[in-house]
Amino acid sequence: MMSEVSLQPMRRTTSVIAPANRWDHFLARWGVNRSGHRVEPGLYALGNPTQESPVFVTSNYTLSFDALRSALAGVDGYILVLDTQGINVWCAAGKGTFGTDELVNRIKVTRLADVVGHRTLILPQLGAPGVAAHQVKSRTGFRVEYGPVRADDLPEYLKTRVATPQMRRVRFSLFDRLVLIPVELVYVLPAMLIAALVLFFLNGGWAAAGAATAILSGVVLFPILLPWLPTSDLSTKGFILGGATALPFAAGHRLSDFELYRFDALHVQERSQARDLCLRARHGLVIWGGHRIDDCSTSDPDAARMMVFNSYTTNTLRYNPELCVNCGMCSAVCPQGVFASDDSVARLVRPTACMECGACQLNCPSGAIMVDSGVGCAAAMIRAALSGRKQAKNLAKNWSAGFSLLLQARTKVHTPEVFG
Repeated sequence: MMSEVSLQPMRRTTSVIAPANRWDHFLARWGVNRSGHRVEPGLYALGNPTQESPVFVTSNYTLSFDALRSALAGVDGYILVLDTQGINVWCAAGKGTFGTDELVNRIKVTRLADVVGHRTLILPQLGAPGVAAHQVKSRTGFRVEYGPVRADDLPEYLKTRVATPQMRRVRFSLFDRLVLIPVELVYVLPAMLIAALVLFFLNGGWAAAGAATAILSGVVLFPILLPWLPTSDLSTKGFILGGATALPFAAGHRLSDFELYRFDALHVQERSQARDLCLRARHGLVIWGGHRIDDCSTSDPDAARMMVFNSYTTNTLRYNPELCVNCGMCSAVCPQGVFASDDSVARLVRPTACMECGACQLNCPSGAIMVDSGVGCAAAMIRAALSGRKQAKNLAKNWSAGFSLLLQARTKVHTPEVFG
């Protein structure tokens, strides 16, 4: 990204989504050429912009670019496309490709300062975990203004340049979740077939069918049923759904034939002539089987007393109101409405809703906010939990809940309808 030395010419685009674009969207949703759905980075003129026309920033993922330009029908403006390597804004922000350095570089190589007379950039709100607005201002002179989460809200936003609380919140509707299922099915089918085949030879048809059902429940049922599953905790939701889908197979198979262990690193161990499947971690913990917790081969006494339902019951958000300069950035970038603007300082109104995306910390110019961040989308956060971050190091999951969580995490990788 930063290797470019030549200046880039400005391209032109329209708000019309052509049949070729729709075909590209179809292929993207079905996972065909998954990393190849991208547009050229650079500056695009939309309609007939002038020096005072607004500048919108997005990623070079085709679905993100097309969602933005189609939402701006009748608007004359510029679209600054960053090189995110074909990844949508939210996930690219977590990876760092939709970030401060890339934005600064793209402003320079497109000579944006010579194209427009103002110094304001409208960024997608979900790009905030990767962009420090105050650093962009100091390095380029351009002020970052975070627009709404969804591209569809841009016309209304442009009337006042103020995003309502509803525009700031991330919500995945049933349609949003349904359209993500095809690409995840294509992605997971080979792994499902391999897992089912291995388990068939190890433990018969019930084990193979159980694995396939667990995987499909994570890919199909979890996204559909997510809002209606009990509790607000993702790991608990996955555990409940996994347990429900596993019950028929548990009834048809001796529970003692399965001992499942999950802690840090898993390995498969074949034991006895019955070919029982044993998934064991460095510190074993029986999750599903006919053995007591005392039978585990754990060297950590605390591990045996851990809570199965854990995940994000606490978070690492820390806020010092004495350092707050009341710039309003925290409330502007938070996708969960954790902060609210007040007369003198920002207020924490929903601290337990924090997703730890890091957008507030990165965009706080006074250092009043600290959070253990480093991710930019739900997929990354769930993978971080399952790989051992925070309290999730001590999480134990049965096999179906684990599959449900991992595959539900995959469904959050593409968020094409959001602004960017």
